[in-house]
Order: sequence, then C-alpha cells, then structure tokens
Amino acid sequence: MPGGAAGIEAEAHYRQGIAEFEEGHWREAVELFKQADALAPSQWLSFNIAKVFERMRDSRSALAWFRDYVRRSGDEAPLPDVLERIGELEAELAAQGVQQLSVLSTPPGATVLLDGDSRGVTPYTGELAPGAHVLELRLRGHHDTWRELTLPPDRAIDVELVLVAIPGDEPAAAEPSGAPIMTSTGGSVSAPPAAAGGFSPEPAPSASWWTWGLFGGSAALLLGAGAVELSRRGIEDDARDTPGQIDYADRYDEVESRRDTARVLLGAGAVLGLAAGVSLYLDLQEASPAATALGLGCKRELCGLLARHAW
Repeated sequence: MPGGAAGIEAEAHYRQGIAEFEEGHWREAVELFKQADALAPSQWLSFNIAKVFERMRDSRSALAWFRDYVRRSGDEAPLPDVLERIGELEAELAAQGVQQLSVLSTPPGATVLLDGDSRGVTPYTGELAPGAHVLELRLRGHHDTWRELTLPPDRAIDVELVLVAIPGDEPAAAEPSGAPIMTSTGGSVSAPPAAAGGFSPEPAPSASWWTWGLFGGSAALLLGAGAVELSRRGIEDDARDTPGQIDYADRYDEVESRRDTARVLLGAGAVLGLAAGVSLYLDLQEASPAATALGLGCKRELCGLLARHAW
C-alpha cells in the first residue's frame, strides 16, 4: 500500500479538498480531489468529484465521474443511489439530443478520432449525437485501430480497445491518466483513470528477532504470573480449612509470598510487553517510514479517505 510521502500528501490534498468543499469553493475542491487521486487512486475520489460537479451544475462532468466511480468499483457493488442518479443524468442528455461516450484503451494515451475528427486522447469521455459512428485510435508504435459503434439515445456507453504493438517499433510512453477530456461545451476536465484504481500491495515489514524475543519473554512472565496466582488461590482455600491457628498462619504467609511473586511477574511481563511494542513500532518505522495507507470513510455527503495504520 502506498505510504510515506505519497500517502501523506494524498491525505493532505483530500482534507484540504473537504475544507474547500465546505466553504463552497467547488473548483478548488475538484482539483484537490484529483491531486489526491493521482497519488492514491480510489473510486471514492471519483464519487467525490462527481458530487462537486453536481454542485457546480455541470451534469455532463458529474455523469462522467459517477460512471467512472461505478467502473472503478470492480466487484464491489456501487451505491444504489449512484446508479439511479446516472439514469437521471443520462435522461437529461437524451432530452438534449446527445449521449455520453467513453473510450478506453490499453495502453492509454491514444489519439481518439470520431467520424474523422480528433477529440482528444484515451481515456476519453464526451457527448455525441446518438446513432452510428466510426471510432479510430492512433498511438505511436501500435497499429491503428478502428471500430464502428452505435451510440444509443437513452444511455451512455464505454468502448474498450486493446492496441496491438508493431514488432520492432519502440512504443510511445503512455500518457498519464489525468489527460484532459474534451467536452462538447469546449471545456475540459481531468480524465478518469481507465482501469479500476486501488492500492498496489507491498511486502509487509517484518519485526526483528529481539522484538519477538521481548514478546516471548513477556508472554512467559504473564503466564507464570497466572500460574502463581492460581496456586496462591488454592493454598488460600486450603488455609481456610486448616484447624490450627499456627498452621493457618504458616499458610497465610505462603499465600502472601505467592501474591507478591505473582505481582512481580505480572509487572515484569507488562514492562517487557511495552518494550516489545515500542521495538515493533521502531522496526516498522525503519522498514517503511510513515507506514500509513489510505482507507475509506465518509464525511457528510462525501465519501473519502481517512488515515489508518497499514497493519
């Protein structure tokens, strides 16, 4: 999972975006959420961005990012309200005589031509009149790819194409996922990533041998304290049944001695356990400084990122 400077910076962008959102600074909030997503991709940031575009009354961009949220959710079921909202926004476009098309390619960064007109690069989202269209993708080092498609009038669609590399030709570097989407209104927004975003796994940092030794010593002392305490209780029960006062006094002294021993073992075990915890923390810090990941949570109407320890 991404930690260190990238994770900390992503969380900072997210929190600043929340603050801008609550102040009604919509454009600033969108840009900060996009910056957080570039560092730590998450479908919930697509959700956040869509919600902000709704506040801006930019229904086309809101639809693009809600669809991206669903696309990036993968096997996780998207929020039912989002699916309903997508249907409403598609109906708005249908009433305007257009519909939304998203073009995704592997690798990304290909030039998109629709009916011979250049529209931008993949991943691309824009609006077209429903009906038959010819899509062509061009990327250096790859064969040109084209496809005939039919855009329905009542719903948006995705078209995903795999580009075939030309043998012996050096492939072009992929464009970043934040390449601009050209919109029919002449503006642009950062493109949603083509694939479902997520955190790439990293090997879990391991503890040193002395840390495990401290944990083992702590466990042994705590178990010893428990055993002594159990034996103390047994002797105390026997002392109550002792008829002679002298015998009772002897057993009572042994009970007190074992109580003290149990307390000493318990205290030593607790100290070793604390030392083991500190040693483990230092081991993990050394293996992965500022080892934090970005988990998911919700704040008001926005779902977003909350810091939590990677372990």
